[in-house]
Amino acid sequence: LWSILSIVIHKLLKHLPLLEAKVEEIDPKC
Repeated sequence: LWSILSIVIHKLLKHLPLLEAKVEEIDPKC
């Protein structure tokens, strides 16, 4: 279970910057 969770977390961490960029495009905080 922990190995699967670690893989999922690593994938999420890889996609986080892209998600943040998309969120900023949709709803700019500046």
